[in-house]
Amino acid sequence: MDPLSHLMLTRIVIGPGRVPLLATLVPDLPFYRCYPTWVARRGLITAAIRSGIWPALPGWLLTLHRASHSLLPSMTLLMVSVVFQRNELRLVALSWLLHIFVDMLSHRREPWGPRPLWPLSDLAFAGIGWADTLAAGIARLVRNTSA
Repeated sequence: MDPLSHLMLTRIVIGPGRVPLLATLVPDLPFYRCYPTWVARRGLITAAIRSGIWPALPGWLLTLHRASHSLLPSMTLLMVSVVFQRNELRLVALSWLLHIFVDMLSHRREPWGPRPLWPLSDLAFAGIGWADTLAAGIARLVRNTSA
């Protein structure tokens, strides 16, 4: 799911405040921080924009994505927040867990489907790819209005 939708859903489900809203973006930080720089350093941005075909993720970035979308770090953080009675840590963990759960429902298995038990398992769910669904809806709308 896109960052704006994650932010809106977290505000509705977890509540307002800077902590949960920033925490809901944590799982995607490796991608948003590293991928554009990686593509730019290879001089591929112009070609990708023109063709609409973006380079496949390098293995190290895919590993970071898998790690940040695994339940293991977020569940560990939740347990620590309960043991030490830290409300802000609990909000971070719950926002992170919500992000992962929503991504499991809204991403196809490949390439972005969260692996909730990674690195113990490569299990991924076949959610509904929001980007594919949105693109198909726009294409259908364009066809219907031009007919």
